[in-house]
Amino acid sequence: MATETIPSTNGVAYSPLDVLTLAEAAAYLRVAEEVVRSEADAGRLVGRRVGDEWRFVREAVAAWLRTPQPAATPLAAWTPEREAEAEAEIAAIYAQRKVLGTVGDRHPDEDGE
Repeated sequence: MATETIPSTNGVAYSPLDVLTLAEAAAYLRVAEEVVRSEADAGRLVGRRVGDEWRFVREAVAAWLRTPQPAATPLAAWTPEREAEAEAEIAAIYAQRKVLGTVGDRHPDEDGE
C-alpha cells in the first residue's frame, strides 16, 4: 500500500506519517523545543518517548496545531464557607507540623510578622 505524499512549500514531498524528532517538530511548528517538550510531557501533544528522546508523527503535530486551546477555567468564587474550609485546612497543617516538631508554638501571623 503506497502512502500518499504531499508537496511542501519548500518543494520536498513528505508523507503525513513522517516521524519527527523533538527538534524537527519544534522547527515544523516554529516554536522553541521546550514548548514541544512541555506539551508532550503534559500529554497535550501526542508523541512517544524512545529512550531519552521524543518522536512525533507529523500528522499528530499538525492535528495539535489545529486543535483550539481550552479556555481558562475561572477560579471558584471565594465564599465565607470556602474561607472557613481554607482556615480549617491551614490549622490542620500547622497542627500536624507542631506534632512533627517543624514549627514553634505560634502561628507566624500572631506576632505581626
